[in-house]
Parts: sequence; C-alpha cells; structure tokens
Amino acid sequence: MRILLIGVFASYSAAGSAQAAADGCGRDMRSAYEARMSSRLPDAKRFLDGALANCTDDSQHLRRTEAATLLAEVHYELGESTRADALWSEALSATEPNAGAHPSLRGRILFGQGNALFNQGRLAEAERILLQSASEFTRAFGETHEKTAVVKTLLAKICYLAGRYAEAERLWSAAASVHRARLAPAHPDRIGTELALCKLYAMQRRFEQAEALLGSVSDAASQLGDHPYVAETLMTAASLHRMMGSAERAEPLLRKALAMQERSTGIASPATAEVLLDLSSLLVEEGKPAMAEQEAKRALEIFHRTDGADSEAVSRSETRLATALARQGRYKEAQPLFEHALSILERAYPRGHAASGDCYFGLGEVSANSGRSKEASGHYRRAIEILERTLGPTHPALIGVISQYAKLLRREKSAEAAAFERRANELSRGLGPKP
Repeated sequence: MRILLIGVFASYSAAGSAQAAADGCGRDMRSAYEARMSSRLPDAKRFLDGALANCTDDSQHLRRTEAATLLAEVHYELGESTRADALWSEALSATEPNAGAHPSLRGRILFGQGNALFNQGRLAEAERILLQSASEFTRAFGETHEKTAVVKTLLAKICYLAGRYAEAERLWSAAASVHRARLAPAHPDRIGTELALCKLYAMQRRFEQAEALLGSVSDAASQLGDHPYVAETLMTAASLHRMMGSAERAEPLLRKALAMQERSTGIASPATAEVLLDLSSLLVEEGKPAMAEQEAKRALEIFHRTDGADSEAVSRSETRLATALARQGRYKEAQPLFEHALSILERAYPRGHAASGDCYFGLGEVSANSGRSKEASGHYRRAIEILERTLGPTHPALIGVISQYAKLLRREKSAEAAAFERRANELSRGLGPKP
C-alpha cells in the first residue's frame, strides 16, 4: 500500500541548490527524488542505496539520515516492510542525540512508521506514534501547515474506525480548514478530507450537512476526470441514499463508481475492492444475496493479496461474504467467516468497534437459524452492547439486531420480547433526517 508523501527535503528536490547536488550523495538524492516522483521506485531505491554508500563522512550525518528516511518509504511502497521498519528505526535513532534540532525530519520518520502500523491494523501503536509526528510537525511548521494537516487526517481516521466520532470530527475539521485556506477546491487532499467529513455526518444522521458538503465536493471532483476521488463521491452519495431510505437510487451510482475505479486504478486494486464491498452490502439489502456473494468474494481475493490474511480489510470482506451466505441459508459456510473476521477486529480494536457488533449480529443469526437459541441470545446481546457503546443508543444500525433478538425472544416465549419490539419500532420511526 502506498505511503502518503509529505513533501520533499528541499535541498534535494528538483529545484534544490546546485551545491547540494555537487557531490555523489547529493546527485544520487536528487536523482532518487526525480525517480520517485515519476513512480520509478526501483530506480529510486538504486539511487538511494548509492547515496547511503556515499554519505560516510561525519559531516554528512543529516544527509545520511534523510537518505535512510526516503529509502524506508520506497521500500515500504515496494512491499518490503521489514527493511522499511529497520531504516525508519535507524533514521529515528540517528536524530535522538539532538532531537530538538530536526523536528521536520523526525515528524516525517514518525509519520512513515505510524502510517505503516495503521495499514497493519495496529491502531493503538499507530495513534501513539502519529501523535508524536503531529507534535514534531507543529513545532516545525505550526498548527495550520499542510504537513500537520496530513497527520491529523490519519489520526481522524483512527478515531473514526474506533467509533470516537467527536474526536474524528475535530481532527478532520481542523485539516479541512487548512486545506480550504491553502488548496484549490479540486485538490485531491482537500476533496479527501471533505469526503471523510461527509461520511462522518451521514454516520451521525446529519443528512442536511452531509448533502450540502457532498454537493460542493462533487462539483470540485468532476474536474478530476477518472480520479479515484470522483468514484468516492459516487460511493458517498450512494451511502446517503441508503441511509435516507432510497436504496434503489444507490445501485446505479455504485455501478458507475465500480467502472470508474476499474478504469483508473485497475480491476484488482484495493480501491476497486472497496466499491465491491459497498455493492455487496447493497445487494443483500435489495434481496440479491447470490449476487452479493460474488462481489464480496472478489473483494476478499483482492484484499487477501494486497493487505494480508489478517487485515482489517479482509475482516470487512469476510463479514460481507458471510452475510451473503447466511441470507442464502448457508450457515455452516458463514460461521467460520464471521468468527475469523471477529478475531481480527478484536485484536485491532481492543476497546471495541461497530464492525465487531456486525459480526456478533451475524453469529446470532447463524446460531438462531441452527437451533442454538441460548448461543444466539448471547451473540445478539453482545452485538447490541457494542453498537450502543460505539454508535449510540439511537443509531439505525441497532434496528436489525434488536428486531431479530425480539423475534428470538418471542419464539422462546420470553417476557422481554415486547420491550425489544417496542424499541425496534421506536428506532424505525426515528429514521428521518436529523438536523
């Protein structure tokens, strides 16, 4: 997975000084930047290996650290994470004797480490390191600099994934303010941050705010052609239609987004797989589980290859696939998928996450339809507890699990059934747009 590139070291950019490029190390660094910016990663790696070999003098200590930092990023983008981790650690250690002197460099190293941990699903570790990165960039450039904003967007995503929506909104709003002041409306970084806010507003049922922001983002994104963010605006619009009870308007938007991602990023890219997951979820909702199964399988195959068997993306894919199988009555096939997805989530989010609630809901469905009522009751209760804690007690995601639990209780002739039925009905009546 590609790492976000936070600027360049000015002395070695294409516009850098002639003095910096006068010796072998400087020439190699400058060539490496040019190669990387052209996506010629093997060439960049070769030049940076040369730069490290040439940076042997004590006076070139800082230059060597910069070369190691960039080489770590290149190794990471090439999928060589072990070597990347070693280089980041070496570079960070090299700055320790005079840590206060190079906050920009330390911020970049820490960002690389934090981004890598985030992509491995190690969110608690990633958050700790990214907070350090944000602190270093703030010292170097201030709160309102683009580099600080980039780190805040990733911290916001961690908060969002963990269900800490107020923190996520604060961080994304801060980043959006920086981007609006410094970037054109069609700049990908600005669009990405505003799309994240759209999704957050929709998750909180703040539909008017979400629709208003999405309208301006869509207008800006239309200038980007087949850029992945254009497809993401379509996906966000589809999600809004579903949340507002207009699922029939969502499928054409997702089909268009899928075709766009396949053209721009490839038929086996993670971006394409994300659309496939949304489409699978919608098809289940529309009563087309066999079609949903095919889309989820394709997404799972992609994420297995790109993110690894125990990644958060694989967990989401397995949950979608298991749901499609369960809706076809294939409970024995669905159960191990729900269980493996849940094991990934509970390792990644020890404080709990809404997606864990979805897995427990699925396991409750499997158990209820397999004649294991006591086991199903435990799963449903656990799902309700997690969803209430992470999303709030009135979130529409609770309707399905509470309704199914009420049905189970009614079959078991439990006195609790009526209370859960009333609550499901009350939540359903409250589904209209919220201010």
